[in-house]
Amino acid sequence: MKKRYAYFSSFTTAGELIPTEEEASSWLWVSPQLLDWPHKIHWLWSQVDSRKSVARLWGIDTTGTLIIVEIRKDRGNAPDPFGDLVLEVKGSSMDRDWTAEALRERWRKCWLGEPLETTHGRSVERLLKRRNNSGNPHPVLVGVVASTQQEFRLSAKAQRNFEQLRKRFGDERVRLRVISGTFNSRGLRVQCATANERQGRQRSRRSPCSTRVRGWPYAPRSVVHC
Repeated sequence: MKKRYAYFSSFTTAGELIPTEEEASSWLWVSPQLLDWPHKIHWLWSQVDSRKSVARLWGIDTTGTLIIVEIRKDRGNAPDPFGDLVLEVKGSSMDRDWTAEALRERWRKCWLGEPLETTHGRSVERLLKRRNNSGNPHPVLVGVVASTQQEFRLSAKAQRNFEQLRKRFGDERVRLRVISGTFNSRGLRVQCATANERQGRQRSRRSPCSTRVRGWPYAPRSVVHC
């Protein structure tokens, strides 16, 4: 997978930034192409739990596939972005909460008071119907770690959880990405790269590509928290 970039306007001119879980979720909400997923993603809602130091994005792509992005910050304690997902799969969340019907119900509650008769709303309704008609296919689970470490490594437990999910859903449906920011003359450059699956080391196998996104990233109005 490609290493992806996005640019945001900034008042700081130099230095690196390890985002909080909420900041990283805002970057990805504004620029889902940072995940390098081949299909367009329509976000449903965002969750941030500061007590557990975790953020999660829920979305659906143009094939009707559910996209769940779990975000953890590297605080030197080898974060595990897959542990909660493993527990939810074992607890039958996939059969109960990840169906098109359950997602539609929660999405409408999260957007309460917001106009659903918009281009985005119609697209989401159409894709949820596609998901239902296709039998609620397996989700895509993306673990994202906020870190500037060049030699980032998953803990042994996180690696086991990662491999367990891949065994259940397939390698293409369970992915690990590393995200960080760098301030330069163009503003804040956000980079999101694929971590090496076996060792958890940050690598990019193809040449990077970039895009410029205007606006301060930390609290975009379009983010819907639920």
